[in-house]
Amino acid sequence: MRLVGAPVFIFLFVSPVAAERIASLPFLLLLFLTDILDGLFARRWMVATNFGYILDGVADRSAHIAVVVALVYRHDLSPILGFLLVFREIVLYAARSLFGSWWASNAGFRLHVRVTAVLFKMTAGGIAVVSYMQDLPTPFIAPETRASAQSVFCMATWLFAIWSYVLLALQIRRYAIYDDTSDRRGIAP
Repeated sequence: MRLVGAPVFIFLFVSPVAAERIASLPFLLLLFLTDILDGLFARRWMVATNFGYILDGVADRSAHIAVVVALVYRHDLSPILGFLLVFREIVLYAARSLFGSWWASNAGFRLHVRVTAVLFKMTAGGIAVVSYMQDLPTPFIAPETRASAQSVFCMATWLFAIWSYVLLALQIRRYAIYDDTSDRRGIAP
């Protein structure tokens, strides 16, 4: 759903028509909700597969990049911050592809990875929600309050980006160490 929903979200969110922008909100919720539920259901119903796990990661990247692209397009997010968030997604997947043992080496980071996903949804999603408020027929909040909320969410997103890059560097370091020790013991990654 995220692979199809991401471009639909962008199309509607960047529309100059307020009704279409508001119509993108269910897609944003779908992108975020399916990210939370799909892995949970796959594990619970014991239908998890390697292909599904890879596809889930691609769909996650698609959803995250869609939100960032839409926010940058609408000038709700700095292009520099948008680049950093998209580049992080690329580096994350490159690291997963580069190190054959990333799943085993990542065991200690799984909680951090889930927290990172939630923080992304809270920060970038918060910017999107504040952006929706300007399209409501009656102003939900005063323009000054909206601008303040937008600033707070943007600052939180900058902090999230810094924290996520630190976490990513630690993950890559762990991948490299794990692969290096696996190779020396003759263990195939």
